[in-house]
Amino acid sequence: MNGFRLVFAAAMVCGLLTATTATAAPITYTYSGEGSGTVNGTPFANQAYTFTLQGDTAATTGGGTVNPITSGTVTIAGTACSGGCALTSPALYEMRSDFGGGGGGGVIGIGVIGSPSVGLNESLFTPTAPGIDLALPTGLLTADNTNGYAPYASFATSAGPVQITANTGPFPTFSSALAAPVAVVPTLSEWAMILFGLILAGGAALMIQRRRAA
Repeated sequence: MNGFRLVFAAAMVCGLLTATTATAAPITYTYSGEGSGTVNGTPFANQAYTFTLQGDTAATTGGGTVNPITSGTVTIAGTACSGGCALTSPALYEMRSDFGGGGGGGVIGIGVIGSPSVGLNESLFTPTAPGIDLALPTGLLTADNTNGYAPYASFATSAGPVQITANTGPFPTFSSALAAPVAVVPTLSEWAMILFGLILAGGAALMIQRRRAA
């Protein structure tokens, strides 16, 4: 009976550990426009830019209007980031659709976590406030107004600080798309627990077999 209990306990441990390897639901946000600013102190003017940012739909708060950034790249034509610069501290930023709004639109942008500073939120998008659900994919949204908030806070990137100081071209666009769910790989300690559970189960089974043979 004790051997059976050991087997059952080990099986339960393995099952629980397997269940805790949750499935992340990645989502990609794309914010594009044309503007002026600086890359590591070097100015640029009237260049196309794109912020491609990743988040996890399970991490949204505020009714889906706030989502921390997990990774991202900034691409700005004619600069050191023309081939894309990685955000070096993505955990500093969050995607937001609750900045408020006016003129019938909600402000979508990139906030700096724990700070009143804004990374980028020049434009007023539809649908109206309180904003779109950042856990869901959207079609392409085009801004229908501007709030004149620039210049913005800088972003830490692999090429140095990047700052948009003004939107100078057509109103920016925003879209979001879901990626295929990714199974979270167990950590080394979780693998150790799984292995330990299997050893316990094997040892218990062997003990039961020997007792029956005696």
